[in-house]
Amino acid sequence: MVRRAEFGGTARGWILGGVIVALAAAAATLTAMAMAHVSAAPSDESVAPVPTFTQGSPATSTPTPTATPPALYDRAQERFVAVGAEALWRGTAGACEGPAPTLERSTDDGDTWTDVTPTYLGVAQLAGVAGFAGTEAEIIAAMGDACEVQLLRTFTQGKFWAPYPDILAGAAYVDAADPSTVVRAGEAMAAPCDDARGLRGSESAVALVCAGIAYVLDGAEWAPLIPQNVAALALDGDDVVLAHLAPECTGLALTRVAPDGSTTDAGCADVADPAAPAALAVAEDYVVLWSGNDWVNIPR
Repeated sequence: MVRRAEFGGTARGWILGGVIVALAAAAATLTAMAMAHVSAAPSDESVAPVPTFTQGSPATSTPTPTATPPALYDRAQERFVAVGAEALWRGTAGACEGPAPTLERSTDDGDTWTDVTPTYLGVAQLAGVAGFAGTEAEIIAAMGDACEVQLLRTFTQGKFWAPYPDILAGAAYVDAADPSTVVRAGEAMAAPCDDARGLRGSESAVALVCAGIAYVLDGAEWAPLIPQNVAALALDGDDVVLAHLAPECTGLALTRVAPDGSTTDAGCADVADPAAPAALAVAEDYVVLWSGNDWVNIPR
């Protein structure tokens, strides 16, 4: 706060003829000089300039967006991608009491897709998709009219699904009913914004996107990452891979962020549409980006 000096008071004294008049005039002159001196002097506190940030440790960097982030879209269009050794999985979130979610599976690197949405179980909204065991997958979804969150697994390549509450107890996901809340290992915690998206979790990391900034969970706190203007992210071990806007890429640039905050250029997907929903996943030899109608494999 900039402090302001206040001046006031009422001159009081005995009327002593010309002497008093002279004294009053001298006092007025001195007062005017003092006020001019105070006005010219700098304030003891000033408004700090807008900070600039350089890449450093995620725990110490607090990025301020400097460009327009990727366009936000209806949450029902949020996308998920997972990569297994022998199958790819992708899905759209849908919404409870809104558009239905979708879940598809591919065994030819994304050339064709088979719908495996567990509609027969009453799935209402997807909150996460992950592959395991090469050919199988698990989803976190809100189920039925009550939108009860469950973790479902398939051991039949998507034909049949079953709930696994013990695995859900250790999972991380954005609350389907309140996107300002993240649930991790059964405990609710505040997200870094009121519209968290794109959460990805593993045994070693949890990351999400809020208003174009990616965050990783550092203990009990959310640590922002650089670069900014992020459309999607994926985890690769302890690293976070970001798809984001960048001047050198007409679509979405890819950047790998290590735990120490250092970054590595991971390529560019020129065909990606920054205004469209996007999802990212990391395979052994390539990075998968699903953006708009485009499915892009970018060599690592």
